[in-house]
Amino acid sequence: MLIKTCLPLLLAVVVSQAAATEKEWSAPLQAAETLLQAADYAAARPAYEAQAQQGNGLAQFTLGLFYQLGWGVSVSPGQSCHWFKLAAENQIPAAQEQLGYCYLNDHFASAEQSLALGWFEQAYQAGIISAGCAMGKLLVEGSYVAANPPKGMQLCQQAAISGATAAQLQLAKWLLNGVVLPQNASQAMYWFDLAANNNSAEAAYYLAQFYDTGTVVDQDATRALAWYDTAAKAGFTEAYLSAAALYFAQYQAEVQQGPVDAASTSASALLAQAFSWAYAASTALSPQHSNYSDAMALLKQISLLTPASWQETLRIKTLQHLNSLNPSV
Repeated sequence: MLIKTCLPLLLAVVVSQAAATEKEWSAPLQAAETLLQAADYAAARPAYEAQAQQGNGLAQFTLGLFYQLGWGVSVSPGQSCHWFKLAAENQIPAAQEQLGYCYLNDHFASAEQSLALGWFEQAYQAGIISAGCAMGKLLVEGSYVAANPPKGMQLCQQAAISGATAAQLQLAKWLLNGVVLPQNASQAMYWFDLAANNNSAEAAYYLAQFYDTGTVVDQDATRALAWYDTAAKAGFTEAYLSAAALYFAQYQAEVQQGPVDAASTSASALLAQAFSWAYAASTALSPQHSNYSDAMALLKQISLLTPASWQETLRIKTLQHLNSLNPSV
């Protein structure tokens, strides 16, 4: 989910959920919410902390987001889960879903991962559609609960049809790999497309691969690049190298059409984008990553063609973008 790019919508959803439980919670947070929407994290956080300490469930949930997403603080699963737990106990449905993931990912010392199912179920019963698919995945896998694949798939399908992005992505993956559901690339692409248009960076990456490889649809480098670029801009690391490679391929194709002045034609933009995403890949991927050597090799190749006067500026801008995806940096 691209929560950072959909903050106003997120806040509206959270406020409506809190209002259903405690209408008075939102009133003292109006000023803080305005600051948060303006990305003034330093000013917003103390206001949320003060209300959270007084038991305001909405403030507790929002503080959880601060530490989950790095809004002006270092990302801390332990801190985020601490606040999600308090908010969940205050009957904030969105926090109940997040708390389920906290237990599932073992972010509490000596905690039982089996508790995740109960919190997902509470969130689902309270109207958080995506929590239904979180339950469904556990039922399909038989994780911490007796396996019930038909029931699990039904929950995910219902959530996907209702518009839950995470469920659409999960269903698409099952249809693509053919392990849980019969393999159906056409249906997988349909759900990836819906999830990508609902701001799922991971779905955008998968959708790009369909166009890149000509799976189900005719091969279309332009559409593939558009979706790789979308995924990369949203911070989906796996998309960086793919975006760089396609931008560089387009640059090479333009150059092959005849002599060009890279400083005065669209070739300059293509080359700059290729360099930026190759540099992003080389920076974001660990040396142990399977694509790291490819990223370094591509960056070296692109660097030989990129004017030296551009490179430092492009590196700075790329790092600024990567840092913007984690405001605590």
